[in-house]
Amino acid sequence: MTRIAYLIKAKTQYDIHSPFVFDLYREVLFASLPDGAQVASLGKGSRRYCEMCYKLTHHFSLQQVSFTTDAALFRSTNGIGDFCVVNCPHRSRQSERQWDTLCANYNVSIDLFDVGLLLTNPHLHSQHFLLR
Repeated sequence: MTRIAYLIKAKTQYDIHSPFVFDLYREVLFASLPDGAQVASLGKGSRRYCEMCYKLTHHFSLQQVSFTTDAALFRSTNGIGDFCVVNCPHRSRQSERQWDTLCANYNVSIDLFDVGLLLTNPHLHSQHFLLR
């Protein structure tokens, strides 16, 4: 998917009908980093990925299971499920195929173009969100 196709298809916060995803969008995904927070960048396109990992970890008290330059897996300590943050899911056709495969293993996926967020939560219906 090209960035232009993404911008045409992507929805805003006002198109989100899931209360959990709406709150996640406003309170975490597009919230500013706290004052004094320092987040390193791992290279091209990964600053947003590192920020997302930082914000999710602090907002939900997540325990990091594994972290690489391409994906990070977090386990919830408060029962909201497992999170996987994917760096640049649309970087290439191969990464898009990997993203599609990962989406099939989680019941909620949030595609922000530069970063993908996957989560398992038994209380949520299976949905895919393409958000800007």
